[in-house]
Formats: sequence, C-alpha cells, structure tokens
Amino acid sequence: MSTTEIATIEQQATGLVGQAEAIVVRDQVTLDEAASMSRSVAAYMKRVGEVMDPICEANHRAWKVALGQRADLLKPADAAKRLLGQRMAAYEQEVENRRREAERAAQRERERLEAAERARVLAEQRRLQEEEDQRALDAAAAAEAAGDTALAERLIAEPVVIEAPQPMPVFLPPPAVTLAAPKAEGISFRDNWSAQVVDLAALVKAVASGSQPLALVLPNQVGLNGLARSLKTGLAVPGVRAVNDRIAATKA
Repeated sequence: MSTTEIATIEQQATGLVGQAEAIVVRDQVTLDEAASMSRSVAAYMKRVGEVMDPICEANHRAWKVALGQRADLLKPADAAKRLLGQRMAAYEQEVENRRREAERAAQRERERLEAAERARVLAEQRRLQEEEDQRALDAAAAAEAAGDTALAERLIAEPVVIEAPQPMPVFLPPPAVTLAAPKAEGISFRDNWSAQVVDLAALVKAVASGSQPLALVLPNQVGLNGLARSLKTGLAVPGVRAVNDRIAATKA
C-alpha cells in the first residue's frame, strides 16, 4: 500500500467531524442530509479498513509471533526465578521459625527458673518460720518451767514474724548461636498476602446483611448485558434495570 493512498484517505478524514457537527436533524430534508453524510462516512470507514486491515493484520501476526518468542524465552527464566524465590523464602521462614522457637525456649527456661526460685524462697520462708516458731515454744517452755506463766502465755500468743527472704534474680546465659535474618545481595523478603473466596454465598450474604461493604463484590456485567439482550424489557433482576441506547446503523 502506497503512502500516497494513505495520504489521500487522511485528506478525506479532514473535516468529517466538522461536517457532521454542522448538520442538525430537524426535518426530513436534514434527516436525508445526515443519512447521506452517514453513508459517506461509512464508505470512508470501509475504505480505511480495506487499506489498513491488511497492514494491521500483518503487524498483528508479527506482534503475536514476537510475543510468543518472548514468552518462550522468558518461560524457563520465570520458572527458575520462581523456584529460587520459593526456596529462598522457605529458608528465610525456616530461620525465622527457629529464631522464634529459640525465643520461646528461652522464655520457657526463664519461667522454669523463676518458678524454681519462687519455690526455693517459699521453702526457705517456711523453714525460717518453723525455726522461729520452735524458738518461741522453747522460750515459752523455759518461762513456764521458771514459774513465769504470764511470760509463757504471752510468748505463745504473740505471732512470730520473720523477714521474708528475697528471690534471687534469674540469669540466662546468652545463646551459643545467634540466629540472624538471612541476607543476600539484591534479595529482600516481604509478605505477600492475598484473599481467596472459599464460600461465595457466605460473602454475598454478609454484604447483603450490611456487615461487609458493598465494594467487596462486583456485578457480572457481561452476564447482565447478555440477559438484557435476551429479555429486553422483560429483564427482572433485583437492583438491575434494562437500558436501551438506540443507535442508527448505516450501510456502506
């Protein structure tokens, strides 16, 4: 196709919109003018298709071939990248799980040592209390033997208060191996959360009840348009109405 023919078509395109805007359909005469103009436009569009469609189809075929070649070249690289990414992420997660488990183990050991220290303090407190109680009983017995009954009674009646021993601070040795987050040049790790609908009916019910926002669901516009074309004014879907945007069709 010569550039001259394309230039001729481009010249024909000049002023099409202006000519169409100049025609105001208000009677049969202007309707005929608009119809004549519309047929001319249709003929122009047909000619554009005749000239440009082969060019577009050839370019489209070449584009599809290039896309296929690019996809074939990228396919093994994508697979390798995905595999490496999965394995690096799995290793990073494994290290993170070990680090968290080490933290939990350290916490459990701390809690065990603290519980053992509390038990030791309680046992020591009981031992000291028993010793003081026994000393008070021995003093009361000695007073009774000496004939001081009042002192003996007072020693027995008075509560024996001891100073409670204080627990020792718990010390945990530093871990033998510190687990640091894996690092590699050019590599970073991030979470990649996504949502998966496992019960569409439950989601629709939640949206219908108002407990979830309406934006979580979208209408199937393709399906609704198909129903509208089939049923026309008989379309009866709650929340949907049939709309007919009547157009004028022109034969070239």
